[in-house]
Amino acid sequence: MKRSFLTIGMATLLAMGTLFAQGVQETAPVSDFPTKTITINMSWKPGGSSDTQCKLFVENAQDVFGQPVVVMDKSGATGTKSCMATKMAKPDGYTDMWASGGQFTITPLQIPVEYSIKDFKPICGVTMEPSFVVTGPNSGIQTLDDLKNIDTISYGTCGAGSGPAVALKMLMDKMGVDAEMVPFAGSNEGSVAALGGHVTIADSRAPIIDSMPNLNVLCTLSTKRLADYPDIPTAKELGYDVVLESYNGLYVPKDTPDAIVQKLSDGFAKLKSDPKFVDFCKNSKIVISDLDSTGLQNKVDSDIANFSNYVSE
Repeated sequence: MKRSFLTIGMATLLAMGTLFAQGVQETAPVSDFPTKTITINMSWKPGGSSDTQCKLFVENAQDVFGQPVVVMDKSGATGTKSCMATKMAKPDGYTDMWASGGQFTITPLQIPVEYSIKDFKPICGVTMEPSFVVTGPNSGIQTLDDLKNIDTISYGTCGAGSGPAVALKMLMDKMGVDAEMVPFAGSNEGSVAALGGHVTIADSRAPIIDSMPNLNVLCTLSTKRLADYPDIPTAKELGYDVVLESYNGLYVPKDTPDAIVQKLSDGFAKLKSDPKFVDFCKNSKIVISDLDSTGLQNKVDSDIANFSNYVSE
């Protein structure tokens, strides 16, 4: 009997030793991070704008991190699939996520989801695609305030409850005008409708206004004037505090150690200045974000507060 207890005792000690060793291994100094491949869960479909941006962004990541960074397709369910996969991942910095702001702001305000921004830590912002408000050449509208003199206003957006739909509703409310939303498949279709006079105004993007020079651009919904379009005013400077920026950033599960988040942030900041990525963004009229972890967190929190009263049921 004593021998059995001794055997059991030794086995227990060995098991405890193994668990202790695993614990030590799991809490290795963050100075060693990363020691293996980093995976980025991609929220949007392969071949799309976000997927293309991200893959080019991390193309030379091994030069910075000493380990490869790969992009994993986790698209589906309006970005919620990626959020859930990342939320449930081990918080060790090796599973990151590329997400748009709408996944934490617009989407949770419209449909029930099992996550929130509190389940994640932002690493940094990466890119931002500005939105514009446009009208057709024969609308008689030269400035944003001219809308106050129009009896019937319709605005084209890429779908009810989308970011542009929410932002344009906010803008119309702040201007004190009544307007009817007309949904389209995308910003391109809405812009074509504005060009042809089928809607009064529409939301648009940089490649679209470049390809349709007859559009009259009334303002941008960015936080500040854009370097590529210095003559286009922001809605804010015209007196209407409405901002819509389609921004993309990187996130990790909430329990990821701050020191690892900082290493990721520092590394990805270097990739933002990669010449190939810079040229791509310049040619695509995409703005490279200067938001760090705190800035991205503040941006999401601000958008949640601003959009909550304007999302379509």
